[in-house]
Amino acid sequence: MRKEKDIFELIKQYPEQTETNDAALQEAKSLARKRYGRQAQLRRRRWLMRFASVAVSCVLVFAIVLPISLLFSHNQMTELPNDPSGSVEPQPEPQPEPEPEPEPEPPSDGIFFLTEDLTVSPVSDTERLQAENGLSFAYFTEGALQTSAEAYYVSEDRSYAYFMQYSFFIDEFGFDTVNLGVVSSNNTFEAFDAYAGLTEELWVDDVHVLYSVSYADSMAQIRCTFQENGNHYFLEIRGAGTEGVIEKYVTLLFS
Repeated sequence: MRKEKDIFELIKQYPEQTETNDAALQEAKSLARKRYGRQAQLRRRRWLMRFASVAVSCVLVFAIVLPISLLFSHNQMTELPNDPSGSVEPQPEPQPEPEPEPEPEPPSDGIFFLTEDLTVSPVSDTERLQAENGLSFAYFTEGALQTSAEAYYVSEDRSYAYFMQYSFFIDEFGFDTVNLGVVSSNNTFEAFDAYAGLTEELWVDDVHVLYSVSYADSMAQIRCTFQENGNHYFLEIRGAGTEGVIEKYVTLLFS
């Protein structure tokens, strides 16, 4: 295929080979120069440079704008929930801090006392303690190798709260430590919370006893509670055995 320069040379030589009209020849030469001459080549080069410049500018704009658009879109997707309806869900309001649980309310027929609200005093004469406070309850008076007692009072007004006795028993089968608590009112006390919810039961003569048994360091721990003559008894027994132990100490208490 002939190049444009060769075509232009042929057109220049055409008048020497053929007789033609001078006006038509001049017009043909002019058209040939415009289409294939140096000026046409320069115009094409300028057009190509402009096209290349525009293309490079578009590429640069695309390279700058696209990452910014993607980053902005990513931030929007991260911050806003994806709602198919196109609406933005409202953010949940912060929830208030939960209020602390209230202190346990006292029973309707009594008052609940914390141990820190009480004052303790040793008891050397239990009969005198009962006489001074109009009380009548059972406690261990025999069979114990060693025993001691305490009375608890409400610190605010020095009113009587409850009685505690600590005893140590020993026989041919081993030894037991026995803690006895006696409450002679409808008030309740933190010291006896461990006796709440006992489910095992038995009868010792006409006394209905609720109890539980657990073990620690090869020793049995028995907790039992019962009522008699308007008094609430709380008995904790620690020893090596469990067979017949509750019957033994309940019977001894009321003997």
